[in-house]
Amino acid sequence: MTESYEIQQLREEIQELRLLYRRLAETLLPEEEPTPEETAALDDESKEYFSESEFLRMLRSDVRRRSTRSASV
Repeated sequence: MTESYEIQQLREEIQELRLLYRRLAETLLPEEEPTPEETAALDDESKEYFSESEFLRMLRSDVRRRSTRSASV
């Protein structure tokens, strides 16, 4: 095998992994329309509603809640 062939193989595998990751993300995290509160928060950039650590805590909680809900279906 030549080096260029190996590089091409790696590129193809990376592309396949990207596609699989995208499909997995779309399955586990379906897009939802923002609530009116979320829309207002996005429109008002001058206000900080919560800190980064609070955001990460809420995100983890939401992921756990979704995984529990999907496991029970």
